Amino acid sequence: MQDSFKIAILIGSARQGRIADRVMKWLMPELRRHPDFTYHILDAREFETADRADPSYETVIHNADGVIVVTPEYNHSFPAPLKAMIDALGEPWHRKPVAFVCYGGISGGLRAIEQLKLVFAELGMVSVREVVSISSPWSAFSPDGVPTNPDRLNAAVLRMVGSLLWWTQALSAARAATAKEVAA
Repeated sequence: MQDSFKIAILIGSARQGRIADRVMKWLMPELRRHPDFTYHILDAREFETADRADPSYETVIHNADGVIVVTPEYNHSFPAPLKAMIDALGEPWHRKPVAFVCYGGISGGLRAIEQLKLVFAELGMVSVREVVSISSPWSAFSPDGVPTNPDRLNAAVLRMVGSLLWWTQALSAARAATAKEVAA
């Protein structure tokens, strides 16, 4: 088994003044407590302005063992820049787990995740059931990313990471076995 699994984190919002920055200030230290993963952040803001011919985005997704999507819910769905990030690639997404951290009004971003699960299923990915959902994120975090209810959020991250680890191990082993069969 490998030392750590590579996880690509997609930040789905490109808006100015986005809550994603607060969420990420809290989330990254929590994720780094789990030595099974290393992380590479891919930001919708940078993707929108990047040269689409740049192979680094595809390389990160291709090399990733799994994905975490951090997204708001806009108008009962997910942001267009996130969809552009997803649709820019095909095969590199296949046979990998995807976990979600979402935020929004009263639904906590869950309506966006329901739609994203359909998109990722079409790409041959497995959605992790345990989702970190944050209702009213503008009051759930200080501007510095300090949560007002850290116990609930940290417990949700722990559950999500545990499930993501299980799926990452299972699917990485399956991809490796398939690669050996193809090579033989």
